Amino acid sequence: MPRFTSERACVALRDSQRFARVWLAIVIAGASASMSGCAGPKRGGEPATLPMATPATNAAPAAPMPPKFPADWIGDWRGPAKVSGATGPAIEFTMGLTIMPTPTPGTHTWTITYAGDAGTQVRPYTIASVAGKPGAFIIDEKNSILIDAVDLDGGLYSTFEIQGTTINAVYRLDRAGPDGDRIIVELVSHDTSTARESGGKDGVPPVRSSSPTSLQRAVLKRVNATAPAGAPAR
Repeated sequence: MPRFTSERACVALRDSQRFARVWLAIVIAGASASMSGCAGPKRGGEPATLPMATPATNAAPAAPMPPKFPADWIGDWRGPAKVSGATGPAIEFTMGLTIMPTPTPGTHTWTITYAGDAGTQVRPYTIASVAGKPGAFIIDEKNSILIDAVDLDGGLYSTFEIQGTTINAVYRLDRAGPDGDRIIVELVSHDTSTARESGGKDGVPPVRSSSPTSLQRAVLKRVNATAPAGAPAR
């Protein structure tokens, strides 16, 4: 009995060793095929190749550059406008804005036109860049009034006060409009004569706030982008 058991054990050991050698050969062959880019033979004897991995493209698309003032604003713009107040009906009219180069370097026309039931009003202003201050401009109303304006992220912003009313003006060139380029104009008026004062106690700084009294809004579309004869392009 012990001899019989020993012989069977020897046979089983030899079989297991033979199986291990065969299995190892299969593993090595499979590894070689993977490293050489071959997944085994296809039908017909042609080698099968592994598909090439496609690199992931997770990078977000680059944001569009904001419009450059005044180069991208050149033209004659027209569109509907409306003044809405806290009380009373809204007033509707047509607004125009003409921005063209002038013979003076760094200066462009800034002609504003209002046309409505009360007639037509033309304001032949100009706008000029401020030397040494990129993005800073001065609107000259040609009557001794000068308005400071700044180009911020593609929009022209200004704030001024007249006879107790503060006006925040924003002109923004929108290049993603449904019908092409358009300038969106918003002028918000505040009555600063009735401003609320608060704070100023226990280390809190004083604060003055005022409620908006009216909003003038217009959406202008370019109707002409040609500079007048004799005016240099800038």
